[in-house]
Amino acid sequence: MPFDRICKAGERCENRYSPSFFTRKRLVKVLTQVRRDDVPAEVKWRDVDSWTLRHEFPDTGDGLSPAIWLAGITMTGHVGGTLSQPEILFHGRSMPNRVEAGDGLPPITRFRVERVRNEAGGITEVKYSDRECVHGTNMPANPESNAKRCFPSWWLPEFGQDQVLGWFHKYVATDITEDDRTGDSALKKTHYDYLENPAWHFDDNDFTDMAHRTWSQWRGYGKVQTTVGEPGTTQSVTVERFLRGMDGDRLPNNGNRTVTVTDSDGRVHTDSEWLAGFALESQAYNGPTLESVSVKIPWVRGPTATAGDDKAYMTNTAEVRGRTLMGDGSWRHTAVVNTFDDRGNTTKVDDAGDTAVTGDETCATTTYATNESAHIFTRPASIRSTAKPCSDWPGAAADLLAESRSSYDGLAYGAAPTKGNLTATERWTGTAWQLTQRTTYDELGRPTEVVDSEGRKTKTAYTPAGGDFGVRTVTKTDPKGFSAVTEMDPARSLALNETDISGRRADIEYDPLGRTVRVWAPGHAKADNPSLPSSVYEYEYRTDAPTVVTSKSLREDGNYIASYTLYDGLLRERQTQLPAVAGGRLLNDWRYDSRGQQYRVNGAYYNESEPGKALFEPLDNAVPNQTITEFDALGRETEVIYRRLGVEQWRTSSSYGGDRTTVIPPLGGTTTTVIRDVHGRATEKRQYHGRQPTGAYDSTRYAFNARGLQDTITAPDGSVWRYEYDALGRKTAEHDPDAGTTRTTYTAVDQVDTTTDARGMSIRSEYDVLGRKVAEYERRGTGQAETKVASWNYDAIKPGLLDSSTRYAGDKSYVNKVLEFDPAGRATKTRVEVPGGEDKLTGNYDFKASYNSRTGRLTSTVQPAAGGLGAEVVLHKYNELGLPTETYGAEKYVPETLYSKYGEVLRLTQGSGSKTVYTSMFYEEGTRRLSGVDVQRNVQGNTYIAKRQYGYDPSGNITKLTDGPPGALPDTQCFSHDYLKRMTRAFTPGNGDCQAQPTVAGLGGPAPYWQDYEYDIAGNRTKETDHRSNGDTVRTYAYGGPNGAQPHTLRSVTQNGPGGTSQDTFDYDPTGNTTARTVSGSTQRLEWDPLGHTEKVTEHDGRQSNYLYDADGDRLIKREAATTTLYLGGMELVLNNSTKNLTARRYYDHGGSVVAVRTSGANGGLFWQLGDHQGTSVTTVKSDTLEVNQRRQDPFGKPRGTSPTTWPDDKGFVGGTKDDTGLTNLGARQYDSATGRFISVDPVLDTDDPQQMNGFAYANNSPVTNSDPSGPMPLT
Repeated sequence: MPFDRICKAGERCENRYSPSFFTRKRLVKVLTQVRRDDVPAEVKWRDVDSWTLRHEFPDTGDGLSPAIWLAGITMTGHVGGTLSQPEILFHGRSMPNRVEAGDGLPPITRFRVERVRNEAGGITEVKYSDRECVHGTNMPANPESNAKRCFPSWWLPEFGQDQVLGWFHKYVATDITEDDRTGDSALKKTHYDYLENPAWHFDDNDFTDMAHRTWSQWRGYGKVQTTVGEPGTTQSVTVERFLRGMDGDRLPNNGNRTVTVTDSDGRVHTDSEWLAGFALESQAYNGPTLESVSVKIPWVRGPTATAGDDKAYMTNTAEVRGRTLMGDGSWRHTAVVNTFDDRGNTTKVDDAGDTAVTGDETCATTTYATNESAHIFTRPASIRSTAKPCSDWPGAAADLLAESRSSYDGLAYGAAPTKGNLTATERWTGTAWQLTQRTTYDELGRPTEVVDSEGRKTKTAYTPAGGDFGVRTVTKTDPKGFSAVTEMDPARSLALNETDISGRRADIEYDPLGRTVRVWAPGHAKADNPSLPSSVYEYEYRTDAPTVVTSKSLREDGNYIASYTLYDGLLRERQTQLPAVAGGRLLNDWRYDSRGQQYRVNGAYYNESEPGKALFEPLDNAVPNQTITEFDALGRETEVIYRRLGVEQWRTSSSYGGDRTTVIPPLGGTTTTVIRDVHGRATEKRQYHGRQPTGAYDSTRYAFNARGLQDTITAPDGSVWRYEYDALGRKTAEHDPDAGTTRTTYTAVDQVDTTTDARGMSIRSEYDVLGRKVAEYERRGTGQAETKVASWNYDAIKPGLLDSSTRYAGDKSYVNKVLEFDPAGRATKTRVEVPGGEDKLTGNYDFKASYNSRTGRLTSTVQPAAGGLGAEVVLHKYNELGLPTETYGAEKYVPETLYSKYGEVLRLTQGSGSKTVYTSMFYEEGTRRLSGVDVQRNVQGNTYIAKRQYGYDPSGNITKLTDGPPGALPDTQCFSHDYLKRMTRAFTPGNGDCQAQPTVAGLGGPAPYWQDYEYDIAGNRTKETDHRSNGDTVRTYAYGGPNGAQPHTLRSVTQNGPGGTSQDTFDYDPTGNTTARTVSGSTQRLEWDPLGHTEKVTEHDGRQSNYLYDADGDRLIKREAATTTLYLGGMELVLNNSTKNLTARRYYDHGGSVVAVRTSGANGGLFWQLGDHQGTSVTTVKSDTLEVNQRRQDPFGKPRGTSPTTWPDDKGFVGGTKDDTGLTNLGARQYDSATGRFISVDPVLDTDDPQQMNGFAYANNSPVTNSDPSGPMPLT
């Protein structure tokens, strides 16, 4: 405090004429407020947050008066109450400022921050460098060449009169330690090495007399090495070089320094004053090896203003040059050059990409809308991107990637803005400018109306409209006139409630600090349940234990179930504690290493205590599911180790080579190298044939256009997928090697307008003003008439919700309709309308559903009476964790479900009384993979129906599956896989030994078999050998049409064996749909609709199967020679075409799986459904007699052994529908189990998975481990 500058009242202030600025008050509190609109005018403000600053005056120990010290900061929230966070504490270390000279003057000791404790108890500690300068022994020779951490300065001793020149210490941080304190992770340590001498600049403070200036201005170190991590462990090391602004610095006798800095590329940079602190270069090391370098070259403009010797300059980064070390020791270089205008706005970005590659360059240019008088300089007017370097700008039309332009304040493009509100945006379509959005603002600059390119308006209204008070209500009205309303608390602009256009309302409450504490979900109204919110959240910051967030979810009984998330003192997630089934808790842990990386993860494990707020720390050998990750010095994963009870089970290893990453997975996986370009895009994937990344590999290559969009994909077999785009970057054509060319057009707002396939068949979509599809039209070839095939209607019952969807077939309309919604917007009454002309299937079928308002869970369904089955109400019950426990209606379908502590089904009971079936499931400790299934029935004697056991390799491939119920011949299946995880062998050894080489004589079990499979590089099955006692039967597969067209289409299967030689043949249309199948001498012909659905199948004898799909593409009606089936979701009606007898099948679902089917008719009844791990129903048990029917299949779904003569429904492989055609309908596609392939191209292409890119192969040719029950994508 400069007491000598204080003028007391009535005292003359002689010799104190210069201005001085100080206060004798200290800041003790910062308070934020908002203006109130709900109180009388004299009470204007409402407190929001405050920060209280606590000060101390610690003794410095040097005899001088103590200096003020900020000891703590406390944040308090005031909205709706008062709540404070724990205090942030600052602990200081006293350090002498002055280099003691033996002159009796004090060292001027002052405190520096040594430790900060945050609100969660975490501590950040700072260690400073030692004093370098010692009077008389280690001092700079002179101020201008000072290279030590001390500096000269003129100062006024406390009791002296004249200023004296003294030397003062400079301290730098050498170590920062972050200690979570509450989570027991390693200390995060950061160490700084200062690799060059420090720089001291001549004092440029204009308020200091020149006679009292010297070289006292700290400019720091030019080169700093940062090391993160504990010594003795892998550490991350980066070296950074800085400019310090030393060029031109004053020297004695009116001299000036000349200082330059040379970067690692050899370029010399003038160390100009205005570049002080500019980060010139960064280097990253992997151990002793330099792996990446980034050099930034400064841009300078100026002086833009001058005041005496002071000059102002604009600075930015003119160029960024990078280089990355490749695996062969070479370097890959990149360069980006920026150009700026006189205002410092970026006008060009010239990206050279990989400087050794031609063709990956881009140039982005920006112009600005400016208004000098209004001081508007930074509003972009146009942005243009081209696929050429900026030296070729503007380039040819073909080089244009994208171009947009913006207008402001309602003025035309190019006009000078007046306020700077963006009111119109346009884009170049390739032929014209298209308006994309027009925006209107209120006086406060808030958007009030947005109009898109089709003139659709969305309006926003704010209440109050003026700016005197905070906003309390925001109302958004969509182009159809429907409004969504958000009520807000002006204090923090947080939503208090939100009501969407359907009337669904959610309410939220907050604590005084603005954190969500209670939520009422739609359908559970706050007005009706003021004390029972749907969710409750509690926050507890603790400085001596982990911080805890408690989440409570409302149960059906009105109580809550709580889970806890614990955070360490650095607020990193440390542990979660969730309630386990029937008591106890499930825990997950995260631990961090000395670099702050998450290196240890404990997957869910059980503990018998109830979940709570206290941190639980298990022993490693008690954790069944632990993942340890090791990192290299650049923070990349090198080893991911899976441990069970402290013992390593397997690991995934990764290595890096500049542009490539190689991953060696656990045994059974595919060793893969991915090569990426300078933009991080994968350009090649190599899948090695062996465990090590050497030798033969399959290569998939990816190419991109100048926009960065996928241009081509080349599969390992050379097949190419190629894409075309329009000027807006929208995909307009896809050239598939099997499906041919599909072309797409778009609406003005980028919705798909039409798609036309290789057959010339097209689909056109119509949309309403909200962008929802409302109609679909098909055209079956060029020049053919367009026909409306589907429509969707909305808003009649509740705005924003779908009312109905309709499928049109000829003059008939098939409708799925919603009749009622509950307050949460869930459909509670639906109807399927089948028009006249469908015989006894014609009619309306109403279904009902109800949901618990507290939890949203399904509580009951009502299915209609039809086909000989009466109407039925089916009820569902759940345990306290929301897991389904009971399903019952006319009978107790599932009276009891027992769960493991992890929430997995342990035992499922079907039926009641003496007629019950029990399914028990067992799981592998740690991985929780299914390890066994026991199925028993309540009968005398041997109760077992099945006793299955599963074996896996470390990568998760199923290698062994045994079904060996007591008293029955065990059925052991063994599976082998190749380097791509494709199944290559399946056999049933009589002795159960999967390791021994199979022999025909050694086969055993109730349905013995031995099959070998071979594949080409594309994943096509090329050979299948069925080994039997009477000789091998070999099936050879041939692919591709004339001249190599459609390379993945199966054209023939030639069979040679004891039964002779035969050949099956297949034909395809231009889109890859199978159009003819000649199997066993009989030809079957297939017809397809424009959407790729099988529409009609004609057998060799003229019999036909016809299929009708609903508006969303799901099968609705199957018409076969003998029967017609109507699919109604959980119910199916079957009409006998000859007798006109109508029967029904009703399915009962429990926990997402079908557990029973009830059928009507002569052989009807209730049957328990028992599926395998993939959802194939392999066993059915008649509920009243417990009579068992079983069926077996080979890995790809062909029947194996003796098949039962009857089965209660038409479901087969992975739950698909078996058709008379011999095919199985798996949702999106038809599957042929005889060939293990789909008969049409997959509508979904996973470009990251080369095996899935073969659009016909089932489940990547791994049918036991993987499955594809819906057709478009394998589940792995």
